[in-house]
Amino acid sequence: MSDKKRILLFPAGPAQKEAFLAAKELDMHIVAVDRNPDSACRPLADEFFELDPGEAETLTEFALHYHSRHNLSGVLLVGCDIPVSCAMAAKAIGSPGISVESAALTVDKFRMKQTLREKGVAVPDFFAVENAEAVKAIIRRNPRRMIIKPNDNSGARGILQVTPDSDIDEAFAYAARNVKKRGVTLESYEDGPQISTEALVIDGKIVITGFADRNYEYLSRYFPNVLENGATLPSALSANEQKAVNDMFISGIRALGIDNGVAKGDMIFTKDGAKVIEIAGRIGGGKFASMIVPESNGVRLLHAALQAATGQIPDLKYLTPTHHRGVAVRYMFPPPGKVVRIDGEETARQTDGLLELIITGTVGSVINRMASHADRAGWVVCVAPDRETAIKRAEAAINHINFVTEPV
Repeated sequence: MSDKKRILLFPAGPAQKEAFLAAKELDMHIVAVDRNPDSACRPLADEFFELDPGEAETLTEFALHYHSRHNLSGVLLVGCDIPVSCAMAAKAIGSPGISVESAALTVDKFRMKQTLREKGVAVPDFFAVENAEAVKAIIRRNPRRMIIKPNDNSGARGILQVTPDSDIDEAFAYAARNVKKRGVTLESYEDGPQISTEALVIDGKIVITGFADRNYEYLSRYFPNVLENGATLPSALSANEQKAVNDMFISGIRALGIDNGVAKGDMIFTKDGAKVIEIAGRIGGGKFASMIVPESNGVRLLHAALQAATGQIPDLKYLTPTHHRGVAVRYMFPPPGKVVRIDGEETARQTDGLLELIITGTVGSVINRMASHADRAGWVVCVAPDRETAIKRAEAAINHINFVTEPV
C-alpha cells in the first residue's frame, strides 16, 4: 500500500502547473478537481475529477467521500479566489488550513476592511454604498479620487476610479454588475507604491515568503479602469519601508485570524505609512509564488505550502533565500478588435533572460477593450542580475509583440 501523501489540489489550469510539478517533486499523490474536463494540468494528476471547486458544498462532499475510501492528507488552493471551498474541505477531513471564518472574511472586502480597522490595522478610508446617490453624497462631502469595487470579485473586475466629474450612475452600475453576492464598496484612492506580499502561516507563526513592487503605470492610459501591468523584484523600497509594509501585513493576517495556510497581501506605502488594501486567504496568482519569487531569491512557497497543507513541517530549504536576482513581469495590452495577425513573437523569444512568454490572444479571436486583468492578452517574465536590467528586458520583449486588429 502506498504511503504517499494524497493532496486535493485545485484548480487544474495552466496557472497551477508549477504547483502540480512541485507536488510531483515531493512525491505526492495528486487528486485534482476542475470544472473543465480538458484542464491543462489533468495529465499531471494521478486522479482527476470533473467538478466546480468554487461550489464549496459540492467540493466538501467530494472530499469527505474520497477521504472515506482513501486517506486525504490535505487540501491546497492555488491562484484562484475561492478560499472558502478550500477551508471547508480541509476542515471536513481534519487537515491544516485557513479557517472557514477567516476565509469568508477575505472574500468580502467590506467586512475584511471593517475587521482590519477595528483591530487597528491601517486601511484606506472605505464605505459600503447601496446606490449611486450614496457615492455622490460621499464625494460631495470630500471631493477626491476614489475607487469603487464589488465586494467579492477579483482580477480588477468591476473596479473603477471615480472623481467628482465621473458618471457616478454608470460607475456604480458597472461595479454592481460584477458583484457575486455581497454589494459594493467605495474607498479612498491612495498615492504611493503598491506592493504584493505573501506569507506562509503555520499554527500562528508567520513567515514572509514574497515581496514585489506592483506596476500601475497605466492608471491614466486606461482611466477609469484600474489595471496592473506586472511586478518587479527586488523592491525599490528602502529596508525600513519594506519592514513597515511587512509589519502591517503581519498585523492584518493576525487581525483576520489566519492561523494556518497562505496569505497574499495587496499593500500600499503612502505618505502616512503602510496600509492594507486587501488580504487574500490563498496562494496568489500571476506567477508570484510559482516563478517570480523563486527566480528572484530561491524561496519556493509552493513546496512549503504543500508540506504544511498535508500536516508536515516544511523543509527550511524551501523558505530560505539562496540568491538575489532581478525579475520583471509585464503584460500585453493589445488594441480592441478582431486579431488579424500577431507579429514579433520570434524576435521577442530571443530576449536575454526570458523565462516565459505566453500569448493568450490568438488570430481570429476578439480582443475586448481593456477593463479587467482577464482582458490582457499575454505576459512575459524576464530575469537579470539586477532589477533595472530585468525591467528593460521585459519591456523590450513586450514591445516586440504587435497585435494587428480590425474593428468588429
